Order: sequence, then structure tokens, then C-alpha cells
Amino acid sequence: MIVTLIRDQKGKKVTFGNLEIWNILEGARASKTLFTCNTLEELWRDNQRDNPNTPEAEESCIPPGDYFLRRRASSKFGVTPYVIGTQPARDYILIHKANTVEDILGCIAVGKERGTLKSRHTVEMLEAVIKSGVAFDEMMKILESSDEWKSGKDIPFKVVGQGTII
Repeated sequence: MIVTLIRDQKGKKVTFGNLEIWNILEGARASKTLFTCNTLEELWRDNQRDNPNTPEAEESCIPPGDYFLRRRASSKFGVTPYVIGTQPARDYILIHKANTVEDILGCIAVGKERGTLKSRHTVEMLEAVIKSGVAFDEMMKILESSDEWKSGKDIPFKVVGQGTII
């Protein structure tokens, strides 16, 4: 299994992309898409951190590169995948239910559709992923059924595109 995040659109305040889960068929040079959804992240801000004393870069989308997914029990989100990488400043990046940039701090939100939603704090309309809970539950069902997830093995996670696309 491999998970990819392919960025394809830079919005006013967000970076949109697509998350895909692929099953690499054993003994063959073929693969099958098991799941796909939309993603929403912060804009690229040079991996800037809100708090330099934490490992989480809370103000920027994740840099392109090769990472791994692991499962983690979060007090806020329950069992969720998180991204770990070779860059110390970008560990513990959760993939979770969220709709707008107001709901994430350097994390990755998943959703079935792209759209806009009214801000909870202002009258502004924000770029959003819609039906986040549905997308997250479908993603978790696929991950939880995999041998890698069940055995606690790292799942390869590849991020393509900077967030300055389009």
C-alpha cells in the first residue's frame, strides 16, 4: 500500500489536492486505486512554525517529499493517521476531519468535495472541503483493513507539488 497527496490548486488561503490510497499488487508491476478524496492544507509558508518549540509546523502545508503514515490515538480526533518524515520540523502531521483553514494547524483535512463555507468567526466565505466526515470514515475503513495498519507498519506517503500550483 502507498498513499499519495497530489496538490493541484492554490486557493486564496489554502492549498487543495487529492489524496489517493493505492494497493500495490504483490508479484506484479501493477497497482489499484482503493480510495481518493480531496485535501485542504495551509498555504506554503516555507515550513514556518507558529511555536518554534514544537515539532509541528502549524502555519504551512507539508513540504513535498517522501514520508510515512502511522496510526495514532489523538485525544481530540481519536485514532487517526499521522505523517512522519525525515524533516524534524514536520512530524506529527495529522490527517483528520476538518472543513476550512480555521480547523487545521499544519494538518491535512480530507473531504469528498471542494467548495466554500461561512467562517465561524467572521462573515467571510472560506475555501473548504465538504463532507469531511464521510471522506475520513471511508479512508479509515481502507487503512484499517490493510495488513500494514493492522500490524503497525509504516505506510509510504508521498507528497507531490508545493502548493504554488495554478
